[in-house]
Amino acid sequence: MRKPTDDIANWRLQQENTLKPFPYVFPQMPPRFRRCCAFAKAVFLIQWGCFAAFCVCSMVLFIPVVIWGRNLGMSAMIENKPFLAFFIVAAAISLPIFFAAVPLGFTPKLFWRCPCCGHPFPYYVPTRGDNLKEKECLRSIEGRHIKYAKLKFCPLIIPSVCPECRCKFFDMADGLPAQGK
Repeated sequence: MRKPTDDIANWRLQQENTLKPFPYVFPQMPPRFRRCCAFAKAVFLIQWGCFAAFCVCSMVLFIPVVIWGRNLGMSAMIENKPFLAFFIVAAAISLPIFFAAVPLGFTPKLFWRCPCCGHPFPYYVPTRGDNLKEKECLRSIEGRHIKYAKLKFCPLIIPSVCPECRCKFFDMADGLPAQGK
């Protein structure tokens, strides 16, 4: 249940946050944002790196099986073929790591929020390409002309100002390429 003073308290918090200066300039971000971006980027790179490694290893192992008709199961280990044994082991290790990293791609739902008010920020989930979550927050960011950044290999959209409580995180120089200007 809302109290009549809630709107006044929110308005006062927004006014206080608006008057504060920006603590960082864009390549620098608050420590929490840096950790979140590093975690999301690491999960993304592990997930798709393991998938690419599995595909490459499978293609390399596919050639001797189909063209030469050999059974490579244990023969690579027994007949002293370390090249093929390496690809068998790499394919066997990369596929479970890929499947273990898939659920971690959905973790921004748990931690990608404003540190001041807890409002969720937008992010992309790894299923079927670019599936944006928290679309209304991104529309709010773009509607209020708040600058934001989308780093390479990172599914998180990083606003410079929280659209809900107006807390300032970092300033973006005019010369830097950013998504929302």
